[in-house]
Amino acid sequence: MRKPTARQIEALSAVAAGRVQWGNAYPDMARRGHTGPLVFLIDGHSVYGGQHATYSRLAELGWIVERTDLLPLKTVPARTRISHTITGSEKVIELPEHSAPADDGWRAKVELTDAGQAALHRATGQTTTSTTPAIERP
Repeated sequence: MRKPTARQIEALSAVAAGRVQWGNAYPDMARRGHTGPLVFLIDGHSVYGGQHATYSRLAELGWIVERTDLLPLKTVPARTRISHTITGSEKVIELPEHSAPADDGWRAKVELTDAGQAALHRATGQTTTSTTPAIERP
C-alpha cells in the first residue's frame, strides 16, 4: 500500500474527525430546483482549489467512502421530457420511475474505510474508534 502525501494525511484526519461531507454546496438553492455540482465540504463549506482532487483521489484509492446509502429516499414518478437541440430538432426522453434522496439539498457523511484508517495510522500513529464496513463502489 502506498504512503499518503501530506495533503492526503490532512484530508484523512479531517474525515476521521467527522468534519467532511459530500453533496450540494448550496442546499437551499438545490431545494428550489437549481442544481449544481456535488462537492466535498469541510465544516459545511466547499473545499477549495486542489482539495477537490485530493478528496476524489482518496475515494478512488478506497480510503474514504461517501455514505449516500444512509440518505432517506423518495420515489420519483416516471415522466417525459422534450429536449431541443441548437438546430431546432426535438428529442423525447422517457425518464422511468426511480428513487432519489428525499431532500434535494442533501449532504452525505464521509467516512474512513479500513484501508483509510490503516493509511492514517501508518502515517501519523493516529487511531480512530469508528469502523466502516466495506462498501462496494459502482
